[in-house]
Amino acid sequence: MNLTEAPLPELFDIKEITGSRLEFWEFVDILRKKYPPLEWVPEARKLSLETSFPSESLTLLVQLAGQPVAVLTGNEYTEYRSRKIGFDVKYMIVDPEYQNRGIGSRLLNIIKSKTEYQSISLIPSPIGVISLSKSYRETKLIEFYVKRGFYSDDGSGQQMIWDRQT
Repeated sequence: MNLTEAPLPELFDIKEITGSRLEFWEFVDILRKKYPPLEWVPEARKLSLETSFPSESLTLLVQLAGQPVAVLTGNEYTEYRSRKIGFDVKYMIVDPEYQNRGIGSRLLNIIKSKTEYQSISLIPSPIGVISLSKSYRETKLIEFYVKRGFYSDDGSGQQMIWDRQT
């Protein structure tokens, strides 16, 4: 599947990387230098990213003129009882300079388009949204995912889920 078939605003290129999160960490380092006061990957979640490095990991890197502007990284999983194959988004980060251009939606649509995934789960992380209160950022982020077909199984918004309609 050609990941650049659907037009993105401007001339973005999307690179699909399996089995490695090197590009994810390189992008986080770029953002740390560009926006020093923001904590892009909290220490509590850093360990889970570093230890969950199976061959099923997938990273989508969005570039503009060779420079990274967004990244999504996660892992494929299989539910034990139902044998349902899904995808767990660990992080999706869009450089604040490039937010509100459809990039995050396009990344989610790429994962949704993979027919082997019946479900996508994620924990909304309101990082990379500058100058907004934390509760406002979390509310806006949950609204973003709800508009794209995700729901919270317990109503708290702590974990968002998307299920393929059969």
